[in-house]
Amino acid sequence: MLVNQMVSYGIYLLGPVTQLLISINRLMVIVFVKKSIQQNNQKITVAVLIAFWVISIVITGLGARDTCNVIYIPELLNWFSGGCDDNLGEAVMGFVILCAILSNICNLIVVFKLAMTTKKNFLDSESVRRRQAKSKKLFIQSCIQDWLFAIDSLNSTYIDLIYDGVIFRFLLDIFSNLMTPVLDG
Repeated sequence: MLVNQMVSYGIYLLGPVTQLLISINRLMVIVFVKKSIQQNNQKITVAVLIAFWVISIVITGLGARDTCNVIYIPELLNWFSGGCDDNLGEAVMGFVILCAILSNICNLIVVFKLAMTTKKNFLDSESVRRRQAKSKKLFIQSCIQDWLFAIDSLNSTYIDLIYDGVIFRFLLDIFSNLMTPVLDG
């Protein structure tokens, strides 16, 4: 039962939370680049990561009650919810979308700050152009990764209900659930 919930929500939340923390970390580095950053800033990052992972574990624990099981039914080729899982699933979806929105806001602030810095200190060197190209690629990758889990959550919660066909639901869920970690990695 606990393993079922961990696969269902606990581990699932670590992807969006980690993406958000990476975006926050990038934002802090860009915003406070000229200020003195102490050597122990890694301790702060690790502490925040642990805090968010604990939140993911707490959400896993909330769904670990006997009345909140998600059971796989082979005849339906899908998971069946006992009831309380529906509310928990919508809460998880909302949390994942919130992480994506906050992460994109951080990324947009970083892009704006970098664009303003580039205009002020216009340097025409090859290394600056390479760094800018790398920053653009990382920004696009980060934005895509932010929304992967949000789209997967929407698929599992709402798109799944569009058509009641067993094969459609199975293929949609399998494609969405498998492609999310593949594209995220």
